[in-house]
Formats: sequence, structure tokens, C-alpha cells
Amino acid sequence: MTKKLLGLTCAGFIMIFSFQNCQKVPLANDVAALPSVAQLNNSKIDLKDEKLNQVDFVITEKETVTRGSHTFDLMVNKTLQISLSSGVFQVVSDLGEGLVPYCLTESLRHELLSILKSSQICIAPDEPAGQVCAQVIKLPYAQILTDIDQYDLGSATDSCGSGAQDLCGSQADMLKGYVAALKTQYKSLSCP
Repeated sequence: MTKKLLGLTCAGFIMIFSFQNCQKVPLANDVAALPSVAQLNNSKIDLKDEKLNQVDFVITEKETVTRGSHTFDLMVNKTLQISLSSGVFQVVSDLGEGLVPYCLTESLRHELLSILKSSQICIAPDEPAGQVCAQVIKLPYAQILTDIDQYDLGSATDSCGSGAQDLCGSQADMLKGYVAALKTQYKSLSCP
């Protein structure tokens, strides 16, 4: 009898916890209750008004690592930490390798500043009421550091894109293109 009671109790708890995050999904005739795109007014931050100190780009590269007598090919995350005032940057690897300084050319530095200073950051509102979102964190591809704040470009706090931050419009694609080009040539950008 106690095994059956214990089994029923466990099954009851499993049922309760399985449905704890379920919400009623609006039906087709409840569409009017959902907020429109105009109501989800994104906030914008104009970067030309900000004092930009640093931008960090997250890239992934294939690296060959030797441990003991074995050699492995790994995809490694690296962060290019670029000082916008000087154009000097360091590459920080997830593998904890030593920091090597690199320098942007004046034209690369000017291009980066031009993209950032002519951009706005669009920040999506938090989760809209009545919408069910999975709790998934989307990591940023870039991070902008100013005197007073930090912006994680490409990030979001759930599957609905709540709190998503990125450059508005086509500027995001321009910055991603810049990062892709920099990834292919940064190792040749030694400091004088």
C-alpha cells in the first residue's frame, strides 16, 4: 500500500511541475488582445551621443591543441577587445592563452567608428503579455562599453527576443560584415 501511495504522490508532483509554466494561448478571435507592433515601441539609444570606450567582438576559430600525446582540433571562442581611442586590441581566448597586442590600421579604426557613431541601438521590450517564451539566453556577438553603460549586441533573454539589443536596421549587418573581415586579417595587424 505504501508503494502505491508513494507512486501516486510522485506522479502527482510530476504532473504539477510539468504544467507550472503553461499559459493559455490566445485563440484566433483573441488576436485583438495581443499588442501590435506599434504598441511594442522599441527604445533606441543614439551612439553619436555616447562616449564610446571599447568594443569587444566574439569570434570562433578552429585551433589545434595538443594535450599529452594527443592532438585535437577545437572550435574556440575568442574575444577581440578593441580600445576605440587608440585602436589597440587584445585577443582573449577561452583556452587562456597569453594576450598578444594588435593594432587596427587608421582606416580600419575610422571605419569602425563611422559604423558605430552613425548607429542607434534598438532595445526590444520585455516579454509581451499573453505570449509564452522559452527561457533561452542568446549570447552577444559584440559588446559596446561606454562611460556609463554596456550594450550586448545580438543578445536576448528568451526565445521571444525579450530585451534584445542590436544596432537598428542595416547597421547591424554592416557591423557583422566588419567583424567577419577583421576575423580574417587580425593576425596580420601587428603594432608598430
